Formats: sequence, C-alpha cells, structure tokens
Amino acid sequence: MEIGVNGGGQMSKLSASQFNYQSYGLTNQGCVRDHNEDAFLESSDEGFWVVADGAGGHQSGDIASNLIVDNLAKLKRSRFFGSFVNKVRDCLQKVNLELIDKSGGEETKVLIASTVCVLIAQRSNIVCVWSGDSRIYLFREEKLTQLTRDHNRVNEFIKAGFTREEAEKYPMAQHLTSAVGVTSPLYTETQSSEVLDGDIYLICSDGLFKELTDKDISDVLKQESLKYSASDLIDLAISRGATDNVTVLLVKANEK
Repeated sequence: MEIGVNGGGQMSKLSASQFNYQSYGLTNQGCVRDHNEDAFLESSDEGFWVVADGAGGHQSGDIASNLIVDNLAKLKRSRFFGSFVNKVRDCLQKVNLELIDKSGGEETKVLIASTVCVLIAQRSNIVCVWSGDSRIYLFREEKLTQLTRDHNRVNEFIKAGFTREEAEKYPMAQHLTSAVGVTSPLYTETQSSEVLDGDIYLICSDGLFKELTDKDISDVLKQESLKYSASDLIDLAISRGATDNVTVLLVKANEK
C-alpha cells in the first residue's frame, strides 16, 4: 500500500483473476500554492486506488483529503464485490460527517472539504465512485475518455448559453455542487465498465486537466512506462504554470 502526499511515487501491482494491475502515482504542489492539499492512495493489495483534492479556497483542505485517504486505507476487501463497494461508500459517508462536525456543522461558513475519486478493480470489471470534480479517465487504443462527471455548475452555464470552453473558464461555474465535508448525506456517483487488456486509467485532481488538453494527456499516455508518463504529466502541467496542486495516479490492466 502506498499513500502519497507532497510528492513521491511507487510502482505496485495487483494480481486479480483475469488481469494484473500495475499502478504509479505522483503529486506536486504546483507553481502557485504554498502547500499541497491533494492526497492519493495506492492499495493494489486490496485492488483500489484513490485521489482526494482538498477543496480549493477553503480552510484545511489537506486535513480533509488526508482524512479520506487514511480511512479508505483501512478497508479490507469483502468476499463479495458489491459489499466492498458499499464499504467504500459507507466510509466516505462517515468521513463526510466527521468533516462537517470538525467545521462546526452544515450551517457554518467554514468548510473542511475535499473531492474524491475511487477506482476499484474486480476480475474483468472496474467501478468508479466519486464526489466532486476530480476525474477518472480511460485511455484505450490511444483514445482518452472521461469516465466521471464533474460535480460543478458547468452544465448550468452551458444551458444558459455559454459554450463548454467558456463555461470551464468561468470561476462561478467551477463551484462544486458536491464534495466530502459539505452536506449530509454525501452525494456520490458510481460508474462501472468492463476492462480490456492494455487499458490505462488516469485518476487526477483538477490541477492536471486545468492545464492540459485531452490531446496533451493522450500524447503522454502513449508511452510504455507508467512511471515516465506520470512524471511527464506532472512536468507538463508545471511547465504551463500549474496554478493548483497536481496529482496523477495511473493504473494499467494487463491480461494474464
């Protein structure tokens, strides 16, 4: 198991029925922020991976992201896959209540909050569980697809007449509509899909895709090495100015 905060990365592998899963993660505070509020978890022995991004502009985002990662790291796989997915959701609900309590309740103006994305592998399937605007992408046959849906107000702005490009640059559109530590019960979404040989899953904080286009990301992921790809994605975001913390966690499925 590898918990990543303020840099660092470690290659790890999971043997899970039809596939071997290999992963590598890195995080960086970026060029502007004076500390890192992102955290990630590689738990290949349990078959799941996590990225949490302390909500920007709020107090103690690093407390929130680390509390999420620390609690999820304690989970052990259940015999039944659906039961483990429920464990993950229940754990996030528990952390959500703890963060709300730490901040002084739902009515307080002080938030201790974080986004979260969880990728769970089981045989030839994966499940994504998330809240907020951190993302999980699938890179398959050199095509990048976003598996998660951002929990922010971008779609509201699109319906009001903005283009997606305009909306994504508008500060008000970036306000989160869901995150851990804001309201109870916590709203999470779940998405499942089949795994194919060679699939690469990118779990990342918004500090990455704010700086890079889908083409930028795809070009980097064409490399064979997860370690080099993760490092190159971080370096490219930093070269663009990286106004936020940047976290990259890559997971690759190889058929046995």
